[in-house]
Amino acid sequence: MNTLEVMRRVLTAYDTHDLLGMEAYMQDLRRVIERAERQQDDFAYREAVSLAKAIFTKHFAHEEHYASGRIVWEPLDTTAGVISQIDNMTCQLVAPPQRQPLTDGEIIEHFKARVDTGSLLSFADGVRFAERKHGIGETK
Repeated sequence: MNTLEVMRRVLTAYDTHDLLGMEAYMQDLRRVIERAERQQDDFAYREAVSLAKAIFTKHFAHEEHYASGRIVWEPLDTTAGVISQIDNMTCQLVAPPQRQPLTDGEIIEHFKARVDTGSLLSFADGVRFAERKHGIGETK
């Protein structure tokens, strides 16, 4: 029985003051609405699972613990659970880039160009250079 058919029956029962019929049709209407809501929830769940699997496969399945089978990833069994998994995965995808450490060559060149003694002052100058290079501390 489809939704429109049930609604017509409810309205007919209402118009004819058939209260017993109307009550029965209202129950049918509730069942139809509940079925439609479940179908809508099922669709959202399927789409969320599809997205979660695509993200996992593209960005995480190659990691050693997953690729070896030691840890098996599966989507959770609720739409909210799968959305939480998607949230967790995407947070890792947008992590800020890691700073590259100074190379030995950069440090040596800095000291060759700016440091004329091996004093503590020269060491402090090197520390300030490294801090500026990595955005740490005060810059002048």
